[in-house]
Amino acid sequence: MEIEVTCPLRSKCEEVKDNKVHRCRWYINIRGKHPQSEDIIDQWDCSMAWMPIVMVENAQTNRGQTQAIESFRNEMIRNQKEFNLTLLTEVDRRRKLEQLEEKVSLMLLEENERKRLVQKPSNVIEIKEEE
Repeated sequence: MEIEVTCPLRSKCEEVKDNKVHRCRWYINIRGKHPQSEDIIDQWDCSMAWMPIVMVENAQTNRGQTQAIESFRNEMIRNQKEFNLTLLTEVDRRRKLEQLEEKVSLMLLEENERKRLVQKPSNVIEIKEEE
């Protein structure tokens, strides 16, 4: 049995009238690889007929983009974790340094206070008792 494809808009894709070729705007030539079979395509047909093939190609492209974005996301998460660890290490190092500086300052203050208490004031006169 022969299958005849007809236009749902009751139009002809291409016809010759009055010595001119009348072509429907939807009648297009597709060149490239078929997304499912990888066969080379160079064919004229109605753009509505090409829609399923174009949609399959679009879905394959989207999958590839999704994988690339996911890979980029994973790399960014790894880099952010490294940055956070570095930052926390630096903050912890600075906190310990500040604590050490504070201890040294307190020790110096205490040492100066001891020295001040041990020194005799210059205006004090020592009285010696006679034997």
